[in-house]
Parts: sequence; C-alpha cells; structure tokens
Amino acid sequence: VYSDQPSGPFWVPDEGSESARPKSFVLTKTHCGAPCQLCPPSQYVKAYHYFRRRCLRAERLEEDRNSPGKSKISIVKDFYPSLHVKRSIHLIRDPFDNIVSRFRYERNNNRTAANAPDTPEGFRKYCAKLNKLFLNDHKNSRSLEASLIKRIYEVPCYADLIRYIEWHNMAFITE
Repeated sequence: VYSDQPSGPFWVPDEGSESARPKSFVLTKTHCGAPCQLCPPSQYVKAYHYFRRRCLRAERLEEDRNSPGKSKISIVKDFYPSLHVKRSIHLIRDPFDNIVSRFRYERNNNRTAANAPDTPEGFRKYCAKLNKLFLNDHKNSRSLEASLIKRIYEVPCYADLIRYIEWHNMAFITE
C-alpha cells in the first residue's frame, strides 16, 4: 500500500481486475494474534503491548532466487508501523456461536473433536473434555479468582469464553 513500507500492509488486486488501489482507506484483516486453543492460561493471557504488536503483523510471500534450479517461495512475517492505522472495525459475534463454530471446525478437520458427533450431546461432551484439560492450570493461575473457578467449570468450554473476553477487552483498548 505504501511504497516506502515493504513490511505492509499490502494491496493485491483481484486477478484480472482493473480496479485501482483505494486513495483513502484500505480494509485489512487481522486476528491480532488469536490465542492458542489447547494451552494453559499462562500462554494466552498476554500483556497489551504483545496483543497490539500482533495486530500489526503482516505476512508476505518472498521468492528465494538463490535456490539452484528451482525458486523457493517462503512466507516472511513482518510488522507494519502503527502510524498507518487510522481506523478499525471491531466485529463481535455471539460468544457461543464462536464456540460452536470452533467445535464444528475441529470436528470437520479431524482435530480435537474428530470423534464427537455433531449433536448437542457431542458438543457438551467435547466441552466437558476441554474443561478438564486445563482446570488445574486455571486453579493455579492469577487470571481467575478462586470463587469464580468453582462456578465456571460448569460453563461449556469455559476457557474459550475466557479467551474470547480477554481478546475483546484487548481489542477495545487497542481501538
């Protein structure tokens, strides 16, 4: 987008399109370093500066011309300057829709929910399994009060809700 900024953000026109680059704003997409899914709280409760930096992350394809015979394409991770960000759009979905979507994604891609039936009962069993996975880590972390730990365990996929709240709190601060 900016000729003096090789680290991004980038403008890639649609193939075969004659459309010119916008003159004012370019909509970019970021997940701001979406937190890990199967990890203890110490790995997803992050400081604001870490979250903000991840919002500015960009990836570009770079060709390695030094490879004999074949060119090798690699993904280069970089960060673009925050001064180029003028506005933001913060999308918020129903948190339970997010959790159900992740369950279906995990199931359809043969990951952590591969053997779970696509039924309400399958979803509940999947969440119960995840709730048990890092319960001790949550009990020993500073991220939740002890009185909350006793009650939150009954909430389906409670760690996903914690990550969801944490992410949106950081996004509100970043705006």
